Amino acid sequence: NWHKTLVDRMTVTVDGVRPAVLEPEHAELFQELRSFRHLVRHLYDRDLDPARVRLIMGTVDRSIDVFSRAHGPFSAILKRMAGFE
Repeated sequence: NWHKTLVDRMTVTVDGVRPAVLEPEHAELFQELRSFRHLVRHLYDRDLDPARVRLIMGTVDRSIDVFSRAHGPFSAILKRMAGFE
């Protein structure tokens, strides 16, 4: 699955090319969201479980926080590597 591979690759540093975007322990948050997205896109004959939706909302909030904290340093490193700073 392309999306799963993308999340996994975001945890890997490629020496001389780019740093990792996410810590490996944070990838599970994004995999959980990816899995839920897949469920929603392919759920045709059932309703969503409200308890599961509440759990995912917590995951969304944590994921936004994790990505926000990770993006700044990642972006700064890329800018330095590209000579913009």
